Amino acid sequence: MGYKKIKATNNRYEFNRDVFQNAISYSHILVGGTITKLTSHVTLLRVNNGGAMTAIARQIPFDGLVGNIPNSGVVTIGAEDIRYASVTWNTVVTGTLNECTRGFNSTVAAVHADFSVISHTNLFTYRDKLVIYNYSGADIFVGSNANITGSINSGTIADGVEYGVWLSPNVDLWVLSANGGSITVVEYA
Repeated sequence: MGYKKIKATNNRYEFNRDVFQNAISYSHILVGGTITKLTSHVTLLRVNNGGAMTAIARQIPFDGLVGNIPNSGVVTIGAEDIRYASVTWNTVVTGTLNECTRGFNSTVAAVHADFSVISHTNLFTYRDKLVIYNYSGADIFVGSNANITGSINSGTIADGVEYGVWLSPNVDLWVLSANGGSITVVEYA
């Protein structure tokens, strides 16, 4: 299989996604007016279970969210990776990770104390083949640094539009949404 690569600005390339067979999808809830780093992003929260969390718990209540987590993904508590299928939000910083697969990535499911730190690292393995789908209800701005101020120094993705990017190995992906809302980032293998 080949790919169609078209040079774009800021070390990004548009590409023809039809040539890639496998995809991993990440949904993100954006906070209005907040610039969010989508690559190499570590988010911290903590277990809030009212006591120790068993090694077989399939739901993980959390609070103290700092940053942003996708609606599904993988988090780490101690040495254990845990895959979750959805998030139930109580507030913008509290909620529950649902349908958890414990001991993910060949780690060992373990008991975790209440208030244990949970981390989420959003690293795109195939960071050179990404598509951003904007469902935020408004334009979003995408750039390679945190100095996004609008369309002058970033790319604009209109609501309901998809945007393909190729990122160089040391370039990060940042997004700004004036109104908040939802986007999906898909990485194609």
